Amino acid sequence: MHGGTGRQLLRTGLSGLAVLCVALTGYGSEQARKPASQSSPRDSAPVRGSTKTGLVCAQNGPFSKTGAITEYQCTDRQAQMSKQAQAGQPATHMKAACSIALPILCFRDINAPSPKIPDVKGYWSGGVVAATPPQTGDKFTRVRQVNAYCQALFGKDWRVLSYHDGHKGRVAAYGRQLKSGQKVWIDIRTQPGENCWVD
Repeated sequence: MHGGTGRQLLRTGLSGLAVLCVALTGYGSEQARKPASQSSPRDSAPVRGSTKTGLVCAQNGPFSKTGAITEYQCTDRQAQMSKQAQAGQPATHMKAACSIALPILCFRDINAPSPKIPDVKGYWSGGVVAATPPQTGDKFTRVRQVNAYCQALFGKDWRVLSYHDGHKGRVAAYGRQLKSGQKVWIDIRTQPGENCWVD
């Protein structure tokens, strides 16, 4: 009797093991057939800073003896010169990889009248600029986060400088000079794809 009971338990155990093996095999096959579109959002998320670029401007130089007026160039001059004979060509924006750490150029509009400097009048912003410590562009996902960062450093009326605060790719404002050629992050509202973040 004990021998029969032992054989019955053995058969039950083997049957259970067979069911478990079939279940595991089915699970593996199902995973192998699982389409890529069913992968988790984390697996399909883009790599930060991999290939994305964002709009930058470069410090041009002072426009007054005191250095109180500064100017930034936001278009590629060499690329523009090569297109001068082609009327209607759009501006070629300067860009940098979003994974690079650059200062953010913050702006406060004070409705200041244009200084009596001929070369400034056409793209005078009417405000003041200030640069933050270097930050990677992909640190921010929304422009409101960039604005909040400017406000945390300089005050509630500050925001990131917009390309359209100037004119034709140049911006002049009151502000402290940076090193000549220093690049800074800015925002362009009309072309959000040109930013490291989303508007």
